[in-house]
Amino acid sequence: MIAQPHPLVQRLDTLWVEPGLTFGHDRRLLTVFPLRGEAHGALRYAPLDAALAAGTLEIREADPPSVNLLHVVNRGDLPVLITDGEELVGGRQNRVTNSTTLSPRGRTALPVSCVERGRWRPDAAGFAAHEAAYPALRQAKVMQVRDSLRVAGIHRADQAEVWASIAARQADHAVASDTEALRDLYDGRRERLDDYARALPAPRDVVGLIVAYGGRIAALEVFDAPATLGRLWPKLVRAAALDALALPPAAAVARDRACGCCTARGRRRSSSSRRPGSVWTCG
Repeated sequence: MIAQPHPLVQRLDTLWVEPGLTFGHDRRLLTVFPLRGEAHGALRYAPLDAALAAGTLEIREADPPSVNLLHVVNRGDLPVLITDGEELVGGRQNRVTNSTTLSPRGRTALPVSCVERGRWRPDAAGFAAHEAAYPALRQAKVMQVRDSLRVAGIHRADQAEVWASIAARQADHAVASDTEALRDLYDGRRERLDDYARALPAPRDVVGLIVAYGGRIAALEVFDAPATLGRLWPKLVRAAALDALALPPAAAVARDRACGCCTARGRRRSSSSRRPGSVWTCG
């Protein structure tokens, strides 16, 4: 029997890379490579921010409260997409999600990590969506969750490592926070991060992006439909910019190519061909 390719590999093989878009402050450059392709599947769901705004979704502390677990109550007719690395502010302390979840109608558990080490007291009854975890934190957290699933079958990150990463980033950016909150880090660099988001807007009809800085690819994001990515694009760019701004000046990736450690699967096609080509992979 011939082994079938992983679904993610199959999906990537339908995408092609657009020319990179680059912006930077103080020679700290961030390059975004849009991924174009057809929408995938016909699954209907509500985005997290829309469900929260409509009041059909509520995120609460668990009962009894737990650092690494929240409860989601979905009263809507559609499942709600909650992506990995979403920052949720409120409750007894701010959290980020540990995996991507499609939350069905009813009450479900949501594995999370704390991103506000210095607070364990109620700030709000529920939670609101804020930013997305920066790529370096997400990468480390994904590896930790993978190991946790293999060993214990649970979506658990290394909480001490998460706190250490945030503390290091706050030091990189010279941002102080009384509660060591990730939110304060983003708010402290808001003007600069918004500059990146404005300079690198989402192109129309793209379903993914590659972000690169410091001579390497830092993240790959792929979604089923352009509308989903369009809602998340600004916070994904701001999250990547937070990492890029912590690099030494002139750490950059060339505008129209991937980093030196990466090779193309086949040949990258121009956007004018409008045919699925290949994606850059990091070796």
